[in-house]
Amino acid sequence: MYQLEDVTLIPKPIQSPPPIYVASISPQTFDLVANMGLNLAATPTLSTLDELKGQLKEARETLIQKGIKPEDIDFPINLQMHVADNADVAFEKTEKYFEWYFNMVPQLVPGGMVPKTSKDGKPERVAKSYEAYEEVVKNMTSISYDQLRQAGTIHVDGPQALIEEIEDMQETFGLKQLSCWHRIGGMSDKLVRESMERMAKDVIPYFKKKEAKQKVK
Repeated sequence: MYQLEDVTLIPKPIQSPPPIYVASISPQTFDLVANMGLNLAATPTLSTLDELKGQLKEARETLIQKGIKPEDIDFPINLQMHVADNADVAFEKTEKYFEWYFNMVPQLVPGGMVPKTSKDGKPERVAKSYEAYEEVVKNMTSISYDQLRQAGTIHVDGPQALIEEIEDMQETFGLKQLSCWHRIGGMSDKLVRESMERMAKDVIPYFKKKEAKQKVK
């Protein structure tokens, strides 16, 4: 934490006060941020999607209890995905890339599989407040690609399945913003574009039409 004096930030935020989103992974962080009355930014990359939805639902309820209007609550989600004709096609095209990524992550996060040593040669302990990563590493080292799909940690399926998942998140915790992570573990530009194009063609228009109908009402 740093305290800066006589510093001018450029450009200045348009909103006043500016919106603040706190990236959150562990249950402790979800509780902490919600009790501070702030919005969360999250991803199921290090948990199951059902666990994440439950945590965000509770955080939303906490903010509402603090007097924050539901329309002012915004929990952006980052979801790793590949959209293809159906689950089988998406699975076949992306299996090796997702496996590479989820084999690599446990080696790099705090408490990872690759031992880190301090300057005196002793094993380096995980920094305070990062203890949750150790549990994540234990879980990820034994999980398969298919289990990642079943857990909702990644979305590898057709457009309709993604539409249904987004609608469920909207219903559960009021999802407003979804960051779509299409490029995973060295995928070719062609493969990434295929997924993005299916998203633009078959998923986004559905929600635009849905939003237009709601405005008419």
